Amino acid sequence: MVDRELLQRIEVLRLDFTRERGGPFEHFYCPILLRDEKTELCRGHIVNEAFETSNVWLPQRKDVDNFFGSAVEADLITIVRDRGKSPYELLRDARKGDKLRPKLLICDKEIEHYFPSPNSPPVAGHTRIQLVVGDAPICNLAVKSHEKELEDAEITILIDAEFRYAAIASMVKTTHLTLFNMFGYSHVLSYAGKYLADILGKFYEEHKPPAKCNGTDVERHFRDFDKMVVPLGPLGDDLKGTLTDNRALFLFGQSGKVFALGVIVKAGPAAFCVFVPGEDSAIDTYFSFIREPPSSVAFKIVTYCPGNEKEKARWEIPEGEPKRAVMHPVGSEAGLVERQE
Repeated sequence: MVDRELLQRIEVLRLDFTRERGGPFEHFYCPILLRDEKTELCRGHIVNEAFETSNVWLPQRKDVDNFFGSAVEADLITIVRDRGKSPYELLRDARKGDKLRPKLLICDKEIEHYFPSPNSPPVAGHTRIQLVVGDAPICNLAVKSHEKELEDAEITILIDAEFRYAAIASMVKTTHLTLFNMFGYSHVLSYAGKYLADILGKFYEEHKPPAKCNGTDVERHFRDFDKMVVPLGPLGDDLKGTLTDNRALFLFGQSGKVFALGVIVKAGPAAFCVFVPGEDSAIDTYFSFIREPPSSVAFKIVTYCPGNEKEKARWEIPEGEPKRAVMHPVGSEAGLVERQE
């Protein structure tokens, strides 16, 4: 079945590409691989559908879209879904095949466990126990161990998983496509666009099928970009995410130049800010910032106003002095938080 809307969107992008490069692409110029090849295309959602944040999509190469969906976005879904749950809740709610399956340790030794149905008969050599937090029962489970081995034993729930780099990869991809959606190929062919495409494209080329990609591969590639992404603190209830409201952050250096654009990404209940290069003349400041973020930054929340027949596209920048935001350490739940004077 022909997807006519997809074909129409490709034609719109073809015209946009022609304006930027002086000639059209033949098939589709991929914003991630930066090349035009004949391949199957699809509707690529900018923010994964699982987050129910936005249904905005763009034409994308199906092979590239599927790769990032399985290699990194599945892990981000796990992070956001289980954010805020206690170890006991994670143990209770763990599903078969779940990437965040907690381990049950008894005297520092992992022991197999399962959740028996209430009316199932006991199994010889297995012991049923009830986990209680305070006075509240959390769950009933069975462990594959004799009851005598559990006497006076210390039971520990271990969650040994690192998904931070999957989140970084997902946020970089979402930011790149958000800006592509806003600015078209003028973003893709800009310094910032090529920088983001280089990060994503190299990762794809190195680990695309039939090669297998695991968490170690993701960490190895995206470790150098971990300071590009920070979780957001309460910067304001009116921020819906750049994809939805066209609002972002301008970060100002001591010279007054905008050295970074902070794209706000909403992923379900979680929100992140991804910093990409700002003015070309302030690129050295941007990379200094990414290598060693300062304790605080000067910023303004700005709004992008698309052009029309009467006005050119522009950023709407509030008057007055920039505000300051505290930069908490990488991995902090606080992240970027407006400083209260």
